[in-house]
Amino acid sequence: MSRNASIGSKAIRAAGWTALLLGLGLVALPQLLYPLGFDQAVYAACGDAIRRGGVPIKDCFETKQMGVMVMYSIAQRLSLAPPAIHALTLVWTAATSVVIAWLTGRLFAPAVTGLGPRLQAGAWAGMFYWLMYAGINYWSMGQAETFSNLFLALAWAGIALAPARDRPGAALLIGAGAAIGAAIWFKYVFALAGVGLGIVLLIRVWMASPGAPQARFLAAARSGALFASGALAVSAGVAGYYALVGGFAALGDQFQMLRDIFPLAPPRPFPEVVAMMLRFFDNGADLTGRFKATLPVREYIVLGGGFPIVIGLAAAGAIARARGSAFGVGAGFALFAAATALVIWQGNYIQYHYTLLMLPLAVLAGAAADRVSDSPSQFGRLARLTARGLAIGAVMLLVWRMWPVMTDAWVNTVIERKSLRQMYLESYQAPHIPVAEQIAAATQPTDSIAIIGDAPWVYTLAGRANATRFAFVNQWLKRAGTVSHATFVGQYYSDLARNRPAYVILVKAGFPWEGVDYLPDYKAATPIYEYVEANYQYEGENGPFLLFRRK
Repeated sequence: MSRNASIGSKAIRAAGWTALLLGLGLVALPQLLYPLGFDQAVYAACGDAIRRGGVPIKDCFETKQMGVMVMYSIAQRLSLAPPAIHALTLVWTAATSVVIAWLTGRLFAPAVTGLGPRLQAGAWAGMFYWLMYAGINYWSMGQAETFSNLFLALAWAGIALAPARDRPGAALLIGAGAAIGAAIWFKYVFALAGVGLGIVLLIRVWMASPGAPQARFLAAARSGALFASGALAVSAGVAGYYALVGGFAALGDQFQMLRDIFPLAPPRPFPEVVAMMLRFFDNGADLTGRFKATLPVREYIVLGGGFPIVIGLAAAGAIARARGSAFGVGAGFALFAAATALVIWQGNYIQYHYTLLMLPLAVLAGAAADRVSDSPSQFGRLARLTARGLAIGAVMLLVWRMWPVMTDAWVNTVIERKSLRQMYLESYQAPHIPVAEQIAAATQPTDSIAIIGDAPWVYTLAGRANATRFAFVNQWLKRAGTVSHATFVGQYYSDLARNRPAYVILVKAGFPWEGVDYLPDYKAATPIYEYVEANYQYEGENGPFLLFRRK
């Protein structure tokens, strides 16, 4: 081949990759237009508290750990508006997809060397992960799982890079453990994923080490200790931070709250657990287009929007590669088992809980799509052709399930040129907009407000600080008789009396969820109720909100 032909071939390939990446980006762009769901609004309120100099959990209470709040505070350095948070989520997911692509190439295409070739070998895996995540609904973006999947992928990569039987892998194993340590500070239960990877690491080193059983045991123990030391070092660092800022009492409050609300949902019989887990076959429990009035409601998505195909490819990849890439398959199975256990353990079967499954599935499915068989036989060629065809079909379905969202975004932004405010008013989160605007107009930027109910988006929409450490009340205000209820009623009252918010806002019955009514619980929390009655006067209502202004 001539030099000019070689340059032309490279240019064509570069153009093809560029077009592919741009296309993948377009699929996910509608996420920038989403409002904040309840969870994201809590994290946003806590991120704003950190941005203002507060300490996570201490100055903004949450049952999850500090990691997700810190991530939101990073985005909020640029803007309190939702697009900043969603943009960070997309960038983070893109980074996760790249690590997944490299990891898949490293595990299942060992003959390929160099960053570019390994990314190309694992491109299907990265594409699967990106597209599976691009289609989740607005409630499921920017969750602890979103950010933790990158750390889990990095932990897997660190173990994969560390030599199985040579001593120079210490730094990699410590780094892999540190990645698990970081994931733990998004949710404590993510330690289970670290346990799964740790078990696979011990087996790998045991099998690869030469010599007598005692020597193999010592080699495995050394590797496990290095891995655990990384996780412990990160946890010790976070504990040291809380010691310096006087935050241990806040962690104690959090542990008590977790005790009071555990289990998160009533235990279910085994057949029902199986049925709930099978919801992952249909986009992990929730269809994409339910949040906005202008989107069609699709009760059924053909072939689960591509999810069953990805799962089938992952199973094929695990079976085909079990002999030649035992560590990759074993680690994928361990993470899949840990993710499944965590979904069942948390008990709510919410869509974003399922997203931990996406990491191992994307890796194993990508391995099958790249090369499900190395056999030169006719059967091997047919298997590779079938796997590639299924991968293409999965990608098409994953894009197709987002098509209504993409076309709606196009109509809203390009044709009708709606503002974000107009689009938020077409969403289920619309009631937050007018009350936030009213509060912003009636107060000064230095004023604070307090909301008795579950409407945390009002804080960042209005740009006003939370006068209390509680961005929501649903997990404690209705649990009279628990330790947490008594503690938090006292803390809420103390925060009100100390900070004297310009407004106290009470959320009316039926918002944000049908059947919820905090008015009786508010009146039963005597110190809070009596303080508001004595110091605030009723000003009026705005949608589902009752406003009380400081006298």
